[in-house]
Amino acid sequence: MKRLFNRPLRLEWIVLQMAIALLMAGSTHAQGINFRNELTYEEVQALAKREHKGIFIDFYTTWCGPCKHMTRYIFTMEKVGAYMNENYISVKIQVDSTAADNASVQRWRESARMLAARYKVKSFPTMVYLEANGTPVNRIVGASGSDDFLQSARQGRTRESGYYALKNRFTSGERSPEPLRAFALSGKTVGDPAADTAADIYLRTVKDTFSPEYLTLLQQFTQKTTDPGFKLLMEAPSKINAVLGQGVAQQLAFGIILKTIQFSAEKAQWLKENYPEKAEQILQYAKLTEARDRLDSTNFFPAAKSYLSRYGKEISFEDLSSISFAATSMYTDALRLEQVLAWLGPTQKDTSSYMYPYARALVLYELNRKPEALQQVDLAIARSEAFPERMFRAVRDEMVKGGSLKDFSFIME
Repeated sequence: MKRLFNRPLRLEWIVLQMAIALLMAGSTHAQGINFRNELTYEEVQALAKREHKGIFIDFYTTWCGPCKHMTRYIFTMEKVGAYMNENYISVKIQVDSTAADNASVQRWRESARMLAARYKVKSFPTMVYLEANGTPVNRIVGASGSDDFLQSARQGRTRESGYYALKNRFTSGERSPEPLRAFALSGKTVGDPAADTAADIYLRTVKDTFSPEYLTLLQQFTQKTTDPGFKLLMEAPSKINAVLGQGVAQQLAFGIILKTIQFSAEKAQWLKENYPEKAEQILQYAKLTEARDRLDSTNFFPAAKSYLSRYGKEISFEDLSSISFAATSMYTDALRLEQVLAWLGPTQKDTSSYMYPYARALVLYELNRKPEALQQVDLAIARSEAFPERMFRAVRDEMVKGGSLKDFSFIME
């Protein structure tokens, strides 16, 4: 395959690219959600009322990659089907039109237009949870893992905890910490701008700034240097990392700064004036990330070596994994790959992420240390679900055969 990367490389983007590639592979359908598209919408409502269930609608389009991810990997899971079939009457509604639409899609077309307008569907996938009479209780937008999806489904069966109830409480003046936090998180999943306001109020007023609840919200809503969480990221990284994980505070803060300014000699001086204690580290981080994102094989390794020799204890596992992916794609010599493995560190320092052992596995395999590579892939498999697990199993099979892993690494050749 042709090299795909002409943009900054981030793990969430990497995973999405791998997911899109694997959507073309063969599928396996477990006992997942039973979608009742053989019924009309009026029959769905009647059945939901008769069986004392809610209604779940998945609004999707034929061109939407995250929609396909949910359909193939999440909706087919046994635990997802067990909960949804017991609590909801479910339907899938295709919002776009194509020449290949089957009879079921055509039969639902008028209802699709009506329902998409009623529930203000603008992004895909949009999933709404309704009472039997059509009253909205909860909604989410975009792909998610099974645990997050099931949490939203449970909230969809409880009026008080769903997005719509939380929105009403916020707009009516509710400012208690927990409802504020719950609405911020729920609103963020649907792209509600009011979620940012709720998060801002929460972060500015709650005093327990180092609790997991506070810091996980800070992590999701701190996007600019003017946000209330940014100052805390810069001033107390050790305390934040103790809760969120190694190097997370630096990764968030430095990433925000790099998005805020375009580097030049003048901007470097600005950094030294505004963040004198962190300026040198931020500048080195900028050189490292730029070399990584450009796949600059000449400058990447020395930039990584310089940064990690000084700040190795302050870098996140996500950044370490990203460095490893880039190095595996650019270098083949054992000397540099052994150094990359040393940067990643021993397994016991690992987090619960599946990408970190996967990164180790790729390096170990390139060093012809197959048994250790297989051990790390097995760890990645144990930590993953649905899509990534299937990819990791394919990687494992290729390792056993002694084949090339280029089609599975984060840069595809």
